[in-house]
Amino acid sequence: MVGATTTLACAVCSAGVARYRCPKCQQRTCSVACVKRHKLDALCDGVRSRTGFVAVRDFSDRQLVDDFAFLEEVSVIRGRSDRELRTVSSRRKQPVFLNKLASACKSSPRQIDLRLMPPGMTRRRLNRSIFDTAASKIFWSLGLVFGTADAESITLHRIDEDTPIVDIVDRVINRDAVTRHRLSKLSEGTTRAFLLAPAVGTAPFRRLSPSMTLRQALVQSVVVEYPIIHIIEERDSGTFRLADRNASAPTTNDIST
Repeated sequence: MVGATTTLACAVCSAGVARYRCPKCQQRTCSVACVKRHKLDALCDGVRSRTGFVAVRDFSDRQLVDDFAFLEEVSVIRGRSDRELRTVSSRRKQPVFLNKLASACKSSPRQIDLRLMPPGMTRRRLNRSIFDTAASKIFWSLGLVFGTADAESITLHRIDEDTPIVDIVDRVINRDAVTRHRLSKLSEGTTRAFLLAPAVGTAPFRRLSPSMTLRQALVQSVVVEYPIIHIIEERDSGTFRLADRNASAPTTNDIST
């Protein structure tokens, strides 16, 4: 019949005409009593899902207003979270031993700009450098890179800053027959060059005198976590961008240990 309306029975009692629709599950009920019964039986809290799908035909002005309100709430919560994270980060303190190390690096005559990476980064995990207050010395982690093609990298720890670089390198090369044979082209008596790697890839390498101590080699340098020194054949030094000799580290006569 034209103009006839369709009535739906209450989903709870099946007797009354449905007058209400649950915002959450769309279940239809006829009275407050049936609404309460529905919530109890279906364990439904009756709260509309603010992120649930809404068909276009059901989208109303009220739905639009609710969505805008929801987005505003999300924005407020996000902003609050960002502020809290910044506050926690600013309050997070470095371990005492790192503060001591950084302070020792800055002091004269070292004047080292020590830069630490975020926790979890590989070089941060590998770095075991410390400042020994009793000895008034830095004991460094030190990276050594031997050769150019098929370069071999080694990370050493607890290296006394007053140890000559040549002694550190030769100790590694001569530690066993296999290593000595593998690195024979860079062993004592060969023509080799010692280069301090830059903190930034675009910066030049610094040529070092083999007789320098590690302390002397690092004066006025920028170090990311720990120093890295390349040991190469002299003939390969032309493949590296080198700092002007006048800008290189001081010689052994410039600094007293």
